[in-house]
Amino acid sequence: GGYEALYAANSGSVSNPNLIYVGQTLQLP
Repeated sequence: GGYEALYAANSGSVSNPNLIYVGQTLQLP
């Protein structure tokens, strides 16, 4: 999948790509 791009776009708010919380807002690249 494209989770690397998703993590890169959200690296400022997601410290660990394996820990994404319910209700967390993510930016889509």
